Amino acid sequence: MSEILETIQPIYQCEKNQIISLYEGEMELVDDSQVISGVGKIEFTWFPEIKTKFSIQHNFEFIDYKKDKQVRFVVSEIDDKKIVAQAHISKISFNFSPTGISLINGYLSDSELGNGSELSYIVFHLTNFVEYKGEHVGDSSKLWAKLTLESNDWRVTIESISKKIFDSLEDGGYAITHMSRLERVDSSNFTSQEAEEVLVGLNYFLSFVAGRWVSPALPVGFNSTGKRVWEKWLHYRTDNYRYVTSWFPKLEPTNISVVFAGFIKWWSDEDWQESFKLLIYWYVESNYSTDIEQSIPMTQFAFELLAWIVLVQDRKKFSNKKFKDLSAEAKMRELFLNELQIPIAMPPISETSPLFLDELKKIRNKDNSPSDSAECITAIRNRITHPRKQEGSTTILKYSHETRGEVRRLCIWYLELCLLRLFAYEGIYVNRLYKSERNYDKVPWAAKDEDADN
Repeated sequence: MSEILETIQPIYQCEKNQIISLYEGEMELVDDSQVISGVGKIEFTWFPEIKTKFSIQHNFEFIDYKKDKQVRFVVSEIDDKKIVAQAHISKISFNFSPTGISLINGYLSDSELGNGSELSYIVFHLTNFVEYKGEHVGDSSKLWAKLTLESNDWRVTIESISKKIFDSLEDGGYAITHMSRLERVDSSNFTSQEAEEVLVGLNYFLSFVAGRWVSPALPVGFNSTGKRVWEKWLHYRTDNYRYVTSWFPKLEPTNISVVFAGFIKWWSDEDWQESFKLLIYWYVESNYSTDIEQSIPMTQFAFELLAWIVLVQDRKKFSNKKFKDLSAEAKMRELFLNELQIPIAMPPISETSPLFLDELKKIRNKDNSPSDSAECITAIRNRITHPRKQEGSTTILKYSHETRGEVRRLCIWYLELCLLRLFAYEGIYVNRLYKSERNYDKVPWAAKDEDADN
């Protein structure tokens, strides 16, 4: 039987869409001309957008502040830690009666508490991540909730809070779904700045895993004695919860650490970090969007960048000039088939069960022979980006909604496989080309190696 592991205790807890109270008490708004002191509260809110908001009460009759003005926000002490942050005023409600209390509302940015110079580990909250079968942890309500990511330098432990929270998210919304812990593999100390760099990477990596934007939020740092010494009220991009398909094998997720280690190698290189931000941005946006005509061009932007990274910069197969002379089809064939060992036939996988490619298999090229994936993608992409009405045709886009939907699915399949290949992954994944999500396939380059060995 699996060992029952200790759980990561939440610092902040909430139900779906519930406001999180961060502080109530004395606070100040400060600029060059005046100081406004009063009692107020700070809250982490989800709607109408995710922000750290404040409100402060004061018995002033007039204040020389205007909406959208930026001032300093000061709380003298929260758990022995002073906070100084930038405050953006969004609303001022005056009460002109002699005993009236006026109210200032706004939101905070860069809200940091304490000293983050020597952290042993941080605990952070993860919003709207996916439900999966991990290692056994905690009591019976948290069975199979633990997931571990590890690179050469960092270890990230992720634990689901409860199954009930996912049930509540079935109709959308926001919630803290998991607790996480970040620490160095060698147990050495690190700074809050180093931790934040990893958290940004996790925002992109875990969003690649989920197929929609998920976010680390509200990190809290501890020293080697377990004392809470640092905190930052931050969050990153998060999508409203909605089920989407992704490559992540939720029932067998243990090999995800290999993907994380491969991701971190690229992410840690300053020359490549911005490129991989773009690639994952295009992947997540095209996967989460319900607009087919928006998704397909975004995957094409990603293919162009991937081809340049792999064919020109990394493997130096083409000069910049020769690369520019290649057609879009040629770049895809070189990238998918020749370099990354991803099939481009139509269909590109064996039909062991029904596929989502019935319409694409009907497309013919100029020679009236079946088109491969590169031809199908290029033909439909061109009709979306350069629509025209041919003589005798009743439609500008030529290809049906079903056909365009199939090519969107195919494009996202290629994009996630390209990224998994660059992250040196050789495990199983959810093959979105099959009509059943229970079809876990070996990635094609690993399957090819196994066939060669046999």
